[in-house]
Amino acid sequence: MKIAKDTVVQLHYKLYDHEANTLIESTAGGDPVAYLQGHNNMIAGFEKGVAGLEAGDSKELVLAPEDAY
Repeated sequence: MKIAKDTVVQLHYKLYDHEANTLIESTAGGDPVAYLQGHNNMIAGFEKGVAGLEAGDSKELVLAPEDAY
């Protein structure tokens, strides 16, 4: 099943400061994050970036400031 609006998504992530190549936050070793896609539960750039992915997929997202917080 592809990630689309109204899909419940569970995933692990690592958040980096891209310029400093510094790990800021990670769910590795813990519980995955769960959210409902398409309802502004995550930042817009993230939801757009994962749309269409399927279970087992992996993707690196680099978000511009206007697509983040």
